Amino acid sequence: MLEYDGLVVNWRSKVENDHVRPTTVVHHLLADETTDNWQRGLDGVTQYPANKWDAYIRVMPHSEHPSGSACICTAVMKWSAYALRVGYDEQFPLTYNHPMNSNRFERRLPTVAFNSMYSSHKEVADKCGRTRIDGGMHFEASVVAGGKSISL
Repeated sequence: MLEYDGLVVNWRSKVENDHVRPTTVVHHLLADETTDNWQRGLDGVTQYPANKWDAYIRVMPHSEHPSGSACICTAVMKWSAYALRVGYDEQFPLTYNHPMNSNRFERRLPTVAFNSMYSSHKEVADKCGRTRIDGGMHFEASVVAGGKSISL
């Protein structure tokens, strides 16, 4: 219910805002300019025309603003903090293990296991939302707005 209710509110904002996604902006504003881009499968950067650029994972065919993913990230972490009876931005160390070869999109990554360390539920939510910017699916303002669209 948490995700559903959050996305209902978020979706109304998407309909009212109807902003384009980063892919559209890059394709139209940079067109045939050559850009440096991360190349899936090459584990590195390569150059090619901006109008060929694509986000790291599928971009949904609806308005960009606000980020539904950031809304879910924040809602889940706020609920978790509430359920554990700790403050959302209270120091509460969390660790997530990333086993070797566990990346869903790049099967051979990471090449060694590692842990992600977070100091609070808010930090997890912020970094979760940030993945949408890093992956090319959202602009920063949309992630910030998505995180603000939920309150508990």
